[in-house]
Amino acid sequence: MPDTSPINYNEIAREYGSHRRPHPGVLEIVFELAERARDGRVLEVGAGTSNYALRIGERHRSSVTGIDPSAAMLAQVPGSGGIERVLGRAEMLPFRDEAFALVYSVDVIHHIVDRTIAAKEAARVLQPGGVLAIATDSEDDLARRIPLSSHFPETV
Repeated sequence: MPDTSPINYNEIAREYGSHRRPHPGVLEIVFELAERARDGRVLEVGAGTSNYALRIGERHRSSVTGIDPSAAMLAQVPGSGGIERVLGRAEMLPFRDEAFALVYSVDVIHHIVDRTIAAKEAARVLQPGGVLAIATDSEDDLARRIPLSSHFPETV
C-alpha cells in the first residue's frame, strides 16, 4: 500500500536518515517497555529508518520488527542491524494475532490516516498483557518547533 502522508518520505529518506536521532528520554522509556517484553517480540509502527528499533535490538534480546509505508525509509536501515523490516501501514498490520509483546510508535500518530483502525490493529497484534505505547509532541510543541512547523506545517 503506498504512503499517503503529505510528506513524501521516499524522496527525503536519505537526508532524513542522516539527521534523525532518537530522543534520549523517549528512548529510555521504550527501553523500559522492551525490558518487560524481553522474551517477546517488539513492533515499531512507523519505524522509518529504525533509529529506536536499532537501539532496542542492540540492548535487549527481543526480536524487533519495524513497519513503515516508505520503502525508501526502510532501505536506510543498516542490513546488519538485525531488525526485520516490513513495508506496510498501521491500519493494516500484516502480522498474526497476538504476535507482539510491545507495539510502539514515536512521532508517527499525526501521519496515520485512520487512527481508530490503527488502534484496533495494534490491539489485535498485541499479546495478552502486552503494551501499546505512542509517543509524540503536543500540538503546541510541534507548532513552536522550527524548522519542523515552518517546513512541514501538516505535522501541527
